[in-house]
Amino acid sequence: MVIRLVVNTVAVVTLIASSLLAATFTVSKDGNGQFTSIQAAINAAGPGDEVIITDAAVYEEQVTIDSTKNGLILRSEQPRAVSKPTIRFQDTINVGPTTATEALIDSLITFDRNGALQILEAANVRIEGLAVDGGGVYPFGYDGIWEGRYPLQHGNAAITLWISGDVIVRDCDIKNAYFGINFKDMNVGGIFANRNPADIDPDNIIPFSGFARTGNHLIEYNRIHDNSVGLFFESMWDLGSTIRYNLIYENHHPTAAIATKVKSITSSEGGNQAGGAFMFKDHILSPLAIYNNTLWHNSVLFLGNWKAGGQHLIFNNIYAEPNEYWGTSTTTFATSFEMSKCFANRMYNCVYAAQQQAPTEAYTTINNYLKPTPTGSTYVEGALITPFPASADVRWVETQFLSTDPSSTSFLFPDWNDAEVQSYIIDKGWESAGVKDPDGTRADLGAIPKGGGRPVDVATIRPTMPVQVNATAVKIGFAVTPRVGSIIDPRITMFGVVSKLDTSDCFGNSYKAITATNIQQIVPPAQQIQSGSNIFEVTVPAMGDFAFFEMFIEGTGSNGLPFATAAGFIPYRKIDYTLDVMVLDKAGGTPVNEVRAGQTVVLTIQARKGDSVFTNKIDPTDVKLHSRLTLLDPAGAPVTAIPGGIPGTADVEVVFPAVPPGGAEHVLVAGRWIDASKVIAFLGTSSAITVLPDLTAVRPVVNAPLRSGSVLCELIDLRGRVVRRAVTQSGFVAGGGSGPFFATASRGIYLVRTTDIATGKVSMRKRVVLGR
Repeated sequence: MVIRLVVNTVAVVTLIASSLLAATFTVSKDGNGQFTSIQAAINAAGPGDEVIITDAAVYEEQVTIDSTKNGLILRSEQPRAVSKPTIRFQDTINVGPTTATEALIDSLITFDRNGALQILEAANVRIEGLAVDGGGVYPFGYDGIWEGRYPLQHGNAAITLWISGDVIVRDCDIKNAYFGINFKDMNVGGIFANRNPADIDPDNIIPFSGFARTGNHLIEYNRIHDNSVGLFFESMWDLGSTIRYNLIYENHHPTAAIATKVKSITSSEGGNQAGGAFMFKDHILSPLAIYNNTLWHNSVLFLGNWKAGGQHLIFNNIYAEPNEYWGTSTTTFATSFEMSKCFANRMYNCVYAAQQQAPTEAYTTINNYLKPTPTGSTYVEGALITPFPASADVRWVETQFLSTDPSSTSFLFPDWNDAEVQSYIIDKGWESAGVKDPDGTRADLGAIPKGGGRPVDVATIRPTMPVQVNATAVKIGFAVTPRVGSIIDPRITMFGVVSKLDTSDCFGNSYKAITATNIQQIVPPAQQIQSGSNIFEVTVPAMGDFAFFEMFIEGTGSNGLPFATAAGFIPYRKIDYTLDVMVLDKAGGTPVNEVRAGQTVVLTIQARKGDSVFTNKIDPTDVKLHSRLTLLDPAGAPVTAIPGGIPGTADVEVVFPAVPPGGAEHVLVAGRWIDASKVIAFLGTSSAITVLPDLTAVRPVVNAPLRSGSVLCELIDLRGRVVRRAVTQSGFVAGGGSGPFFATASRGIYLVRTTDIATGKVSMRKRVVLGR
């Protein structure tokens, strides 16, 4: 096996400086903040800003964060406090389409955007320290919707992540809805997107055209409870996500009456929605990492619907007793759809309590498909469970807790003195991932480690391009990004590939488990990787049509202690036709890896089949920037496609509009060649392009008047960097550069940009600031 590492460095200073650009807006229902409504504060905020709720009041409002608020942080003033501000809203509005005719009108398809807190087509949003209450379980559904034949059945959500990317939800209390968190990563340009006859316009689905724009979420340290379904994943066609360190409990239909209602809303779909901790639908390729969670008093644990796959990486979880044993439950049904057996080679170091009926020494079963191994004629706790291989270390344990009272400070803490807890939970985590307890010891199972504590830093791994194969060389590009704090000296602790994924139609738990031979661990490179962009070249066996690489990275945090990133998944889809994408200097046609925002350069694309140029015209095409910014032409118009297609080679003059987060940009180009019924997809990704600020874009207006009232004030240096930002009164800027706004600035010439929050009017003035 050959592994070569190429490092593409992005200045860490840029990543750190981006956190200094945010303006802060405060919310308090008693009037002590700038706003009394959460939505009003979000409306006033811009991309990268922070909205802080300073009280613990109940806000009876629906809250929406859309794509105009990328990078927004919405949090409570004390995110880890027991008492949290609450968003409470039962969404009975977003419940369409209600007829087959409405199902043909995109604007009327709203059911999957239902939520008390909606995150819609947004990126890099962080939600922290809130209670989000769905206002009560509200199922809905209608027959004859899709293609005039198939039913729609759904329910209200506490939080909905709709076609969004890189969202973090942490330290939240997510409750009292049909779906606690509803995920819809339906990216029609995602690498795992496929045409579906039920889609409104299936011919517009171009795999790869919007690669890495959805998914890669991190859900951690939350309480997800008292919902019919804790977490629902539907149409996940792009990047994988991580679910870790959560308490997931009491997720089941709340009463027998509601369970009966769910079953009867539509003629065929309700009987498939048993409720429980996790539910999957149209989620057969994109992986999740589900680890170190504690599940208690749920109905079904992993509920499969249409095209539910077994690709997820699952380890270190505690699955404690259900709310009712399935065999005698009045609220749980369709337990034959439980999917645990589908993870036979993808689940490690977990413990299950019996779910079907109360265990006895004479007869114990976990569910209809999982059985503990008897010792002679008796069943003893700690027994390995089949069909998991013995090396997976998945066992039967009736986990005992210090408290099952949600108001207790020791709620769902394992009883550390219990013999089975000591034997099978403490220090029994899966070591191959490199995930450890905060004290650096081998991980305990469940969400709460015996030694307590948690890392102060958060970092994620994000693909920068799809996996590309050229002969025996496999190229993998990814970025290591600190999302909270920093990561120093990162190193890979686990690196593997899951290959030859099956896309066959399936329902419930009929998915055939991934074989052990298609899961391969790879020795990670010895070279140091970087915070920022990295590119690997590896040699692996044939991966089939669909596969993904998976990795964990450990680094040192801002407190000097080691911590692990969230899981990183880098997807692969076989493609024989590619696009070479390069950025050239306009004057000399020389390849460049550094441009200035606003500078005209040439984007050149060449279509290839293997080593040969493909001369047939590729049209339609799709052009996107990895950052979610929009590439422009020299006149300022968006460039979202190659004019005239790609007849072998195409050159287009383009402009990068702004410095992206992290400073580095990738251009993704995709397209199709269509010949009658034959369709061939093409994909190309540029190398990393460092984008520098455009100094001419900030044009000062000398002596521009400042309005009264609240204004956003920004201090901009001559390199185009915002070095100071605050929301205050206009008089704050007065004083010839001697006020507190300028106190920390170095000596030099700056631009002062002020934005009137009430009107949105922007003014600029040039001044000399005499700093230290």
